[in-house]
Amino acid sequence: MGKTAADVEREIAAIRRETSWIVEELEYRVRRAMDLRAQAAAHPFLAGGTALALAGGLVFLVDRLIERRREAAAPAVHLSRRVTERIGGRQPQRHPPLR
Repeated sequence: MGKTAADVEREIAAIRRETSWIVEELEYRVRRAMDLRAQAAAHPFLAGGTALALAGGLVFLVDRLIERRREAAAPAVHLSRRVTERIGGRQPQRHPPLR
């Protein structure tokens, strides 16, 4: 037979409770996933490896920056620019230094 208004209200209340529980669970999981301290505590080797990789990348970038500034300040580079400006030609291709 047909449902009564009370049956429909009970179903709606049950759906609301279930939906509220699901939303609370999702909020908890998102907060936990975004908490870097909790993630580092749960996965210490991964956190250490990530920190080490980031530090290594930063050291590499700083080293490249310093190396490029040294190369640009070298007397041969200045002489090459002056000669190129005087003759009006294209600058020769720059080759990386041999190590």
